[in-house]
Amino acid sequence: MTTTSTHPAVDLRTDRVAVVMQDRPVVALTSWLADVIRICSENGKGLQLVTPATNRLTTALYGALNGPDTRWVVHSSDGHHDGRTGRPLAWNGEAFTTLESPPLAVAYTSGPPAPAWHHTIALQIRHPATTALLLGGALEQIATTLTERPPAGWGAAEPATQPWDRADFTDLCRQRAPRGTWLCTVGASGPGALVDGPLLATTVVSRTSTVVLETVRCTVVHSQPLQAADLTPLMAVLAGAYDIRQALVQQYPGEPDATRSAHWTGLSSPLGLLAGAEATGGRPDRELVGIGELQQTPMAESRWYELRDAGEDPAQAWSRLEQVMAHLITPGMTPDMPREWGGMERPDKAP
Repeated sequence: MTTTSTHPAVDLRTDRVAVVMQDRPVVALTSWLADVIRICSENGKGLQLVTPATNRLTTALYGALNGPDTRWVVHSSDGHHDGRTGRPLAWNGEAFTTLESPPLAVAYTSGPPAPAWHHTIALQIRHPATTALLLGGALEQIATTLTERPPAGWGAAEPATQPWDRADFTDLCRQRAPRGTWLCTVGASGPGALVDGPLLATTVVSRTSTVVLETVRCTVVHSQPLQAADLTPLMAVLAGAYDIRQALVQQYPGEPDATRSAHWTGLSSPLGLLAGAEATGGRPDRELVGIGELQQTPMAESRWYELRDAGEDPAQAWSRLEQVMAHLITPGMTPDMPREWGGMERPDKAP
């Protein structure tokens, strides 16, 4: 079996991490890089991707670089810093680690302003584990509603070269069960669509002892920020069609091609939260309505909470999200993908 000590993509190995160096302008989650991430995860090692400060990562790769000792290491004339946080890094003989108290790297804080807005919907759906199950429906609905087109392609790595087909998408996940399956999807906006940029998504499909979990993180790009109300019709459709545990919508300044830069582009903020039946816990309507002064809409067995008003300080939206999460019986989920590609809920082994 291939290990990091024999993998051709790995430039440096220690007992703690595998280091991969890349200098191409945009680094994607190619099949060989996905293989390195998988091997590192299985062997309890971190992966540290080293690039120049001028490089960008695709959203799929950016999201996959998380977990202990796993990071995007950016080198510039100032030294090295973390591409996600801007904290200076130093090599200690085993791995790049953060320095204790110096200020953020100049290369991280002095980048140009971002010309577009990224809007990310992170949601998890429960499905009955039946032979009739067809995956990808929620992602297709998101794409069609926001871009006026279904996804264009999908694949198990980047680039996503397979034409979009939910049956093929499902068949691959079924072949890999009970192991989890990670897939990426791409799309483009049509004339008159709600957004004017590309769509990129990752999907993690996994099994518990009773259900199939479909965890989707879909990012669409638009030249202007959207409002929570713009997403209300989409959330109503999703809530009515699927058993959604939770869906969180966030926005942040970013690149028009949906890549992630190695410098600060601005604060992210939550736009809205769709809390499913598991979160509302069968509580009476008066308890779900009386959370601060939030605009909220009942949708099937779910609730859609609008968290941010136009032009408002992002800190206000984060405060409202914390308030809602504390009030509801929230599932054990976060908007970021865990390193284990089983999704927001750790799957049990299928019987």
